[in-house]
Amino acid sequence: MPVVFGMAVPHEPNILPEVNPNAHLEYAKTLQAYDEAAQKLIEKNIDTIVIISPHSKNYNGYFYFPTGNWATGSLAPFGARNVAVRALCDRDTAKDLYLYCAESKIHVGFHKTMTSKMLDYGSVVPLTFVAKRQRAFAIIRISISGQSMEDHYRLGKCISDVFSGFDNRRAAIIASGDMSPRLSKDSLMGYAPQGAEFDKRMCNYMKKGDFESVITTKEDFCIESGADIYKPLAVLGGALDGKVFDSELLSYEKVNGSGFAIATYTVDEEKTVDPYAIDRYNESEYVQIARGTLETFITKKLKRKMSAPRNIPERFRIRSGVFVTLRWRGKYIGCMGTIEPKTSSIYKEIMDAVVFAAREDKSGNPVKLFELKDLDYTVDVISPLEEIFDLSDQDVTKHGLVIANGNIKAVVLPGATGIKTPADQVDDVLRKLNADSMKRTFKMYRFTIDRYK
Repeated sequence: MPVVFGMAVPHEPNILPEVNPNAHLEYAKTLQAYDEAAQKLIEKNIDTIVIISPHSKNYNGYFYFPTGNWATGSLAPFGARNVAVRALCDRDTAKDLYLYCAESKIHVGFHKTMTSKMLDYGSVVPLTFVAKRQRAFAIIRISISGQSMEDHYRLGKCISDVFSGFDNRRAAIIASGDMSPRLSKDSLMGYAPQGAEFDKRMCNYMKKGDFESVITTKEDFCIESGADIYKPLAVLGGALDGKVFDSELLSYEKVNGSGFAIATYTVDEEKTVDPYAIDRYNESEYVQIARGTLETFITKKLKRKMSAPRNIPERFRIRSGVFVTLRWRGKYIGCMGTIEPKTSSIYKEIMDAVVFAAREDKSGNPVKLFELKDLDYTVDVISPLEEIFDLSDQDVTKHGLVIANGNIKAVVLPGATGIKTPADQVDDVLRKLNADSMKRTFKMYRFTIDRYK
């Protein structure tokens, strides 16, 4: 479910004719641009809308993910009870996103409150324009927080990462927020000299799609301007990071001392280059076995290890130790396997190793459904072990090392990250063995690998 569209829009209820009978006169440019932005979103065949509103329930120290199957809201508090939105919540993807954010060290909260099903007006206003044109869409709501602009940008990148793992759904990001309400002395919020400067800068950044400048703007300056669009914009920028997109500032107008801006960001799906895209056509047969096994295991929600097919090719019937390493978009997931064969064939060793790497490696994170599309596999077939008595001929790029302490063995593969010398290999293996509890005598073995990608 790639992110293919984004828009930054205001949420002042007075722009709606149902709330303000003079809206068509006072906010003509804004209403026309809002309709155009909503139409662009609809034309991208969006399945899920992620909406970032500064008026949803929020917390200082973490991003809040509301729960619930449905969310509803209206503008009844503003005298327009007939302006209402009811939307299905994409709970499964929201949960995946929450877990991925937590693993990425982003502070998030995912709990149920009495208000978790209620849409705030910062969400109702934008969704009203979409709902006029399309009824079938799901939403994910995420609040802003008291965390830094950089943290909001990182949240946006996590949104993009998770959605990139699905092919069958398309997503849009709505950054809901108003520009400065402090542009003139007759403004209800009062005048602030930072207001006009804020709007000028942000309009320039929004027009260019310059989100780096957005997140490097001093937050004190943003606060003094009275605007609330800047953090939703940071999230939108993170979601568009690394994508090729067309940015367009559709409108900006000043009404009653307040600024209103609308911008759209249309991703060029043909030009978008994913640095972690997997070339499945050139994968080795060893990796095809691993990938097929894991995708079946996870998509079918199996609980037990799978059996090997009856008629496996002759070349996969030999017995050998195997290790499988998994990475997702450059991030280590897990590595598991056997030094010496434990089953009847390499085929079954690969099947067992990939499931263990995806589920049991405590140093990594369990593989999730959305990660399957971009999962990178490495299969290492282990040579017979050769006992050694010193490290004089040990080449850490070519030889792996096994240390056996009685019946307990630990291993480091050749070319392991951070290993530069034979002494590094020994230290790594002894750490895994818990050297303090080792017997005085132990044996060392080395091996080579045939690596398949």
